[in-house]
Amino acid sequence: MHAISEFVENAVEHGYATDVSKGIVVEAALAGDGNVRASVIDRGQWKDHRDGARGRGRGLAMAEALVSEARIMHGAGGTTATLTHRLSRPARFVTDTMVRRAAFQQTIDSEFVSLVESGRIVVRGDVDSTTAATLDRQIAVESRSGIAPVTIDLSAVTHLGSAGVGALAAACDRARKQGTECVLVAPPGSPAHHVLSLVQLPVVGADTEDIFAQE
Repeated sequence: MHAISEFVENAVEHGYATDVSKGIVVEAALAGDGNVRASVIDRGQWKDHRDGARGRGRGLAMAEALVSEARIMHGAGGTTATLTHRLSRPARFVTDTMVRRAAFQQTIDSEFVSLVESGRIVVRGDVDSTTAATLDRQIAVESRSGIAPVTIDLSAVTHLGSAGVGALAAACDRARKQGTECVLVAPPGSPAHHVLSLVQLPVVGADTEDIFAQE
């Protein structure tokens, strides 16, 4: 679940300076009423996001917006983030004992890959705290720090975390200050479109050629 991953990333960033030896505990359970209840527990010392880099602090806001209810409790022994979310997709049960589990499972390639063309960057895979810096550098180079217009195609992105949102927001801000354009592309229903709509970053949906399919 996207919200849980955001809470985990925030626990690492805000709960621990450099060492995470005390660990993070993630617990989740599906209740009989159809709600998922989960918690992310750290044993670190909470750090205010204002002490970090500019543009940080989106993770908690995104996580809270993605679920039905979220609470964060700070204490001397650490921080506990709890969330409740109502599942919208009903479970499907197979009661026929003659039906065996299907051997085929659809695979999703979440490895981060980006292809840079003239004024266009096509991204595939997870854009998270590990890969967002790479994308940020590519955007800065291709757009010449906002001087040149750039289009970023996020149609094949499988996960867009708060760090990735921060990189895209910074690119749009640079373009706006330079009087150029930074166009974000993601079709409706895709992970990137959902997140960008949630954080109110302008996004256009378009049918584009899947250039990764040619690999």
